[in-house]
Amino acid sequence: MIGAMAKKARVRVGMLCKLRHVLDDDNMEKMYTSFIRPIMEYGAIQFMGAKEVHLAKLDAVQKAAERIGNFKVESLRSRREAAAVAFTLKLLDGAARGVLKKHIPKIITHKSNKDYDSRSGIKPLQLADRTNHDSLDLFKNSYLGQIHKIWARLPVSLLEKGERIGWRKISKVCKNIITGKTSYKGFNKVNSR
Repeated sequence: MIGAMAKKARVRVGMLCKLRHVLDDDNMEKMYTSFIRPIMEYGAIQFMGAKEVHLAKLDAVQKAAERIGNFKVESLRSRREAAAVAFTLKLLDGAARGVLKKHIPKIITHKSNKDYDSRSGIKPLQLADRTNHDSLDLFKNSYLGQIHKIWARLPVSLLEKGERIGWRKISKVCKNIITGKTSYKGFNKVNSR
């Protein structure tokens, strides 16, 4: 599946190359983000656990487009992680249907975590780790195996706000933090006003 997606995206990068003499750098970036990147992001959460050799095919297509268009965009890995966070926020907000209801992540608060110690530095409102020592590497690298690590990179103040006002209302800020568009410092300055 990933190989087919990379092949389809490479064809469009070839078309982008032919437009290089007509468009400026900003328009080249817009063409890439509108017509090529969505191909490589379709079903991104499903193949989070794929081996790096397969995901490298998609990264190579993006690097070629960046070189041709003379622009720089966030990595596909960070975009997959942002999509995973957005999906998790939807699940936490009660938008799960059917079999997805069984996969709603469990939030661990300092009250529900028996190992919590305020001096240990364990952050509240974290997701439970679903992996164990005998989990397959494929599972450890998948959405279910990685989401608790991605979630841990979000600021606690943002998670507390999401718990208060609704998880999906913080989705855009969370995605921007994961992709690097918003820094923690920038987020805290906005929050303090």
